[in-house]
Amino acid sequence: MKNLVVIFGGKSVEHDISIITGLQIMQNIHPIYNLIPVYITREGEWWTGDKLQDAGFYENFETSKLKKCYFTTNDKKIKIKHKLGVREYEIDCALLALHGTNGEDGSIQGLLEMCGIPYTSASVLGSAVCMDKAISKAVMKSVNINTLPYYSFLYKQFLANRKEIVRMIKIKCGFPVIVKPCRLGSSVGISKCKTENELNSAIEFASHFDNKIIVEKAMEDFKEVNIACLGVEDKIECSVLEQIESDGDIFNFDEKYIKPKHSRKVDVKLDDAVIRTIQKYAKKAFISFDCAGVVRMDFFIDINNKVWLNEINTIPGSLAFYLWKDKKISFGQLISKLIVLAKEKKTEKERLNYVFKTEALINFSKIKSGKTHK
Repeated sequence: MKNLVVIFGGKSVEHDISIITGLQIMQNIHPIYNLIPVYITREGEWWTGDKLQDAGFYENFETSKLKKCYFTTNDKKIKIKHKLGVREYEIDCALLALHGTNGEDGSIQGLLEMCGIPYTSASVLGSAVCMDKAISKAVMKSVNINTLPYYSFLYKQFLANRKEIVRMIKIKCGFPVIVKPCRLGSSVGISKCKTENELNSAIEFASHFDNKIIVEKAMEDFKEVNIACLGVEDKIECSVLEQIESDGDIFNFDEKYIKPKHSRKVDVKLDDAVIRTIQKYAKKAFISFDCAGVVRMDFFIDINNKVWLNEINTIPGSLAFYLWKDKKISFGQLISKLIVLAKEKKTEKERLNYVFKTEALINFSKIKSGKTHK
């Protein structure tokens, strides 16, 4: 039986949402696999055990009922500590349910690359770039994908030259604006501002969650539409569209997850030209950002039917499985597809040649004391 690890939790403000995604994955994995849950605490400790598959366990979390686990580089095995020693299990694939910092930003992807374990996520580079809203917007612009005007800066730059930063925001964006931590998700630390006083307060608030801030032009009359893409390299399948119906305001964490102030309309009908543009941008972004597996992309449509790509979520909440229901893909089938795609991505990478012999070292050893100059 093949072994799968589901990695979730993490040192992130999106920790709880990650647990939910992890539980949903574990509840829907095909029984042909041996499931090994890997939970990362808010402090960064790694634990495993069957109890992690029970949602109620997290209300009274007890490490005494779990075992510590870890990976080592150049080794496809997970090590699980027992009283009598360490047991090892070779991993066939890692299913990633980590959201945000230290999980969706390329960190865990880099570890798994070093271990040689296939994983269900964008590459290290793609994950890192998509996590940084400012860099991702720069890439979008470079490949001619519409994205809203923005201005980004470090919080220490704001402290050193507040007036200049505010002046640049007015030039680049104008009011109203949305202020966000640059490398965060789940609507944490986000504010909408209509005045300079509100802007200053919003930047201070966002700085508690990231030392890099991004300010974006706020659209006043728009539709928010999401689409998911599934694939690897240029083999991409698009989901149905989802429209977020709200009063046009932004949501905080509770309004987004605990007591939603919005509704979702899946398989929404839009103008054919708009749908084609969304799909075209989504596929172009998927390739440009070196995405893999399933990603969700969030778009805005203005009153003139112009399409703007807002953000790319490389590990979307619940893996965006609800966007595939109308495509007759169940959550379990989605997971199976992700495993196949992860292995395909790994196989393609193993095709590359990592050996290139030269005489550089021999020539270097001939130089007295290793000196290359007098």
